[in-house]
Formats: sequence, structure tokens, C-alpha cells
Amino acid sequence: MTPATRIMPSRSVSKKTTEEPEEDDIHVLVPDTTFSRTWALFQRLERDAAANNGRFDGLVVGNVSPADFRRIEMARDRRHPKYRLFFLEDIACAIITVPSKPHEIGQNRLSAFVDRAVYRMGEGVDDSWVAVASTKFQPTGGASSGEGDSAAGPRRGNSDDTTEWPTLVLEVGVSQSMACLRTKSRPESAGQTIRPGATTTRAVARRAVLEPACQQQRRAVLEPACQQQMVISWTGPAPILQTPRHDRAAGLFAVTGAPLILGFEELFLRPPVQAHGEHDIIISASNLQDLASRMWEGVL
Repeated sequence: MTPATRIMPSRSVSKKTTEEPEEDDIHVLVPDTTFSRTWALFQRLERDAAANNGRFDGLVVGNVSPADFRRIEMARDRRHPKYRLFFLEDIACAIITVPSKPHEIGQNRLSAFVDRAVYRMGEGVDDSWVAVASTKFQPTGGASSGEGDSAAGPRRGNSDDTTEWPTLVLEVGVSQSMACLRTKSRPESAGQTIRPGATTTRAVARRAVLEPACQQQRRAVLEPACQQQMVISWTGPAPILQTPRHDRAAGLFAVTGAPLILGFEELFLRPPVQAHGEHDIIISASNLQDLASRMWEGVL
């Protein structure tokens, strides 16, 4: 078990989707259920996804052995190949992401902000950057593995003998807790992660960075340190779900802590050449307002 991740007794999905996450819970990974049978787990996932109209995007499952996880993975591949899996062998825990409409809107919009900025810096930068989407990453010698919402990094220069590790990991959550998103966004050598989490009244975006010395160690137990936190709050009529979806305008969301700054050197593992137009990537307050508005349009 890592110092920053603890397992607590399971709690229900209904509580997680209707309450604000407590700041003290950022490091507390709480299972929603414990594993018994594969068919029962997928029945619950399907039922919760159908019943919550975009406000459900996954479960944390406790008491999962490596053999159990292989069965879950095989069932996922047959029944729901778009589900994303993350397995933590050291704490016998699996995280299953069920991509809902607002979930996918969020991760695609964040990816678009980054991709546009990289492209505008010219061919020299664009040619050295590669997006790997939700590629599965697995540390050497362990059963743990993870599929992020979206990941990217330099085409060369951040690898061991077997894997090109991403420097940017994007994790999005609608019903998933911040602890869940934090856990999923700690690959072996991620330089930066962005984690927006939506609740009934606000979204929180956090940027976490692995220190350069830690990047070289490439151990899954390393925890990125939070560098920035932005809070995006709904300022329109409450509750937000009583506002028609297409009236949840960007201007009705207030942002504190912006802009979100993604360091060029942390992304590309080299200093920027300013004469060539290379620079940090800036995601502005208006970008985050747009992100929140688009995600909430997807919630019924």
C-alpha cells in the first residue's frame, strides 16, 4: 500500500454521486463494492450506468486478486470493450471506468486543448509528441496495470527497455472520487496529470507533477505532488440539474486558481527553445468554463 492511498470500508454509489467530496478524502480510496462474481459485477455496472443518466462513470472494487482481475478483464473484453480497467495488486483493488457522455466530453476536450497548443508550436514540437489514448501500462514484474482516460508524451526519451512512459495523463471523473482519480493518474513516470472531478455543484481540476528525480526511478509507488488546484463552481440557479441542459452556459461557471499551466520541460523532457516559439501550455479560465459547461450539458 502506498503512503498516499488507503482503503476504507465500501460505500454506496448514491452517496458518492450526490455529495461533495471532502478535501480530507483526496487520499482515501473507498471501495464501492467487494468482488464476488464477475457476472454480478457487470450487472451492477450496467444497472448503475443506465439508472444515473450520465452521473455515473465507474466503481472501485475491493477484494480483487490477480486471478479475479484476469477474469474481469476477459469479461470486459467480451461484453464492454470500452470500459477502462485499473488494477492495484498491492491493495487487491480494481477501478472500473464506465465512460459516460460527460466523462468522454471532459477527457476529449482536455486532450483537444493540449493537442491544439502542441500543433501551434510547429512541426518540430508536433512531430516529437505522441498521443497514446487509453493504452494499457503495466510495470515490469507485477500484476498491477492501468488504462488511463487519455495519455501522451514525447516519442522518445522517457522509456525503459520495454515501455515509452507518458508524461501527461488526463483523468476525468463524474461520480468517481478524487482519491480514485489520483490513484489512476500515478503511472511509473508521469510528469503531469490533470484531474477534473464533477459533483452536483462544482468541478475541481488538479495538476500534479512527479519530481524529475522521481521520474528516473519509474516505480508505480511514487505519488505526484499537487502543484495547482482550480475550482469551477456553478453560479446559476440551484440546483443545476433544474436548469435546462443547453442553458448551462460557460459564463455561469466561476473559476478560481486558473490558468492551468503545463510546463513544456515536464511534458517534453527538455527545456523550451523560445526562439522557436516553444513555451508552456496554458489552459485559461475561459477554457475551464467551457469544459464545465460542455460536461454539464451531458448530464441529464
